[in-house]
Amino acid sequence: MESHPTKEVTLGKCDFITANIDEEIVPLIEWFNQMPGLKTKYSCQGDNEGLEPNVSFQVASLEPLIIVRNLLSLYYVNATKLPGNISFEVMYHVGIGSQGIFFNIRFPTKSHILDFYDFVKDIKIRFSTNGGELFPSNITREKQSD
Repeated sequence: MESHPTKEVTLGKCDFITANIDEEIVPLIEWFNQMPGLKTKYSCQGDNEGLEPNVSFQVASLEPLIIVRNLLSLYYVNATKLPGNISFEVMYHVGIGSQGIFFNIRFPTKSHILDFYDFVKDIKIRFSTNGGELFPSNITREKQSD
């Protein structure tokens, strides 16, 4: 099986942390990584030969996890195509270079992961501080001007 074309992407605010991301989901991974307290760890855009599209990530607190769960629920209710069987999994991974609790979103097809990005790209998440902690204060979906 051939690998997908990838693009080297800087993750987070540190210029020295980069990863090769499947080209078609680079915008989605960049969108995830702009969320405070969330770092993507693995991802795949999927293919037509059975490789499942997915995004795995870790969180520093419950707030980004709740936001992701709420976004999946909003997507499921408002999706332009029937979302199908999207799974949101908790995994414990022990391996070289990474260890700990990971959260994984699996999409049924490549078109679904791309549709999910089309849905979330217009969502702006506003955070407010309260005693030094980050809390989601508002989630809104805004239309982008063409």
